[in-house]
Amino acid sequence: MKRLLILVCTVLFSRSVYAETINLTCYSDLGGKKFASNFTIIAPTSRTKGKVYVDDKDLDSRTQSSIQEVTNVQVTPSTISYEVHYKTAPEFANGKQYSAGSVDIFRNISRVSGLSIQTTNTYGGMIGEAVGEGGKYSEDQCEPRRANKF
Repeated sequence: MKRLLILVCTVLFSRSVYAETINLTCYSDLGGKKFASNFTIIAPTSRTKGKVYVDDKDLDSRTQSSIQEVTNVQVTPSTISYEVHYKTAPEFANGKQYSAGSVDIFRNISRVSGLSIQTTNTYGGMIGEAVGEGGKYSEDQCEPRRANKF
């Protein structure tokens, strides 16, 4: 009886701390140029927040003048999604003063079709001036890497 109790507790505990890791390669076409990016998405657990890496770069990062944070990572049998919030402080560059800026990204990847839909909203700052403020929509095609089930 004691062994059964230990086994049940082990199974219940391992489910709460196990994080599913998904490795994908996503292909995008930007202005006639094709790009491939490797994504590693780690599902959140009851003890840790979800993580996203693009080409081995952790999307959670912080510098003196900017903060980038991954939030709301969700992994279901049919969908993978996450949000990234990026904020910059006001900055002076190339003889020009720029206001604080922010970028909000939401990505949703279908595990059935591999279609990745991303919406990006850019507000102010050097980034807003460079790429234009407002919303952008893009679609990529993703496929699993290694021994992943998609």
